Formats: sequence, C-alpha cells, structure tokens
Amino acid sequence: MKKTFLLLIALITLSISSNAQTKLFKDYLVGTWVGEIKGKSTRNLLIIIKTVTYNTTTEVGTISGYSAVDGTNKTNFKGTFTFEDGYLDIILKEPGTNKTDGKFTIASQGPPGSQVAEPKVLIGKWKSYSQALKKDVLVTKSE
Repeated sequence: MKKTFLLLIALITLSISSNAQTKLFKDYLVGTWVGEIKGKSTRNLLIIIKTVTYNTTTEVGTISGYSAVDGTNKTNFKGTFTFEDGYLDIILKEPGTNKTDGKFTIASQGPPGSQVAEPKVLIGKWKSYSQALKKDVLVTKSE
C-alpha cells in the first residue's frame, strides 16, 4: 500500500512538472512571429505556431502551425524542439508536396523567460528539400 501511494505521488509530481514546462513553452512559442527570410532578396515571413506539447521523459517537444512568405504561399508545418543549455532548438518541416517546401532550423536567442530572450527572437535557416534554395530567417514574436 505504501509503495502504491509513493508511486501515485511521484506520478502526480511528474504530471505537474510536465504541465508547468509545457505551459512555459506554450507561452513562449504559441502565437505570431513576424520577420524576414533572406536569400537573393529579402521577403516578409510570417510564422504562426498553433500547438505546442512537451514530453518531460524524452525532453522533446512538438510544434505545429504554418508559415507564409509575403502574405501568400501559406504552408503548414510540423516540427520538434529541444531545450538544452538554456536555448530552444527548433526544426519545422513543411510537407514536401511542393517543390519549394523545405525545413526551418531555428533557435531562440535565449531561454524562455530570461531577459536575454526579450524581445522573443528566433534566428536560423530555411532550406528547400532539394537543397537548391537556402535562406536566413529572423523572426520576432508579435505580442
């Protein structure tokens, strides 16, 4: 009986911890990110992150949403993120059904909730799956 009780307490504690971490990542990531994508030319980039989950056991989160360049070409994405050494590393994968689909590899400027992360900035790269297109990405969260 005592072992069962201790196991139950441990599971409740883990669940609360997991919920708190998920909320932290949701608060930081979910929403509208605006900025630019630079290749041969600079274009407006919009990233909308709609859902975020985080698994404390694997220490990997999932993200879904969409991106749009110059207000058009809305493209859905799904991705993952890790939180290591105080920084978020994010990979967002477009579906691959269009010849210009690709993958974002971006990171936070600082850990969620830190002064370094204000304003909330994500920087990184986007590459087409064909590797023919490579662009720099910089977006700031719109509050």
